[in-house]
Amino acid sequence: MAPVKISHVVSFSSQDPKYPVENLLNPDSPRKPWLSCPQDKSGQLKVEL
Repeated sequence: MAPVKISHVVSFSSQDPKYPVENLLNPDSPRKPWLSCPQDKSGQLKVEL
């Protein structure tokens, strides 16, 4: 799949303070993930771009 440049996040379901959703927007560190909050045990992440 081709890379997609993300310019704006409208909303997100959960995030880890160390790995926030803003990592998806940072072109300088494309390998940093966006992870769910450690207390969130749902196993699902949702983001509206």
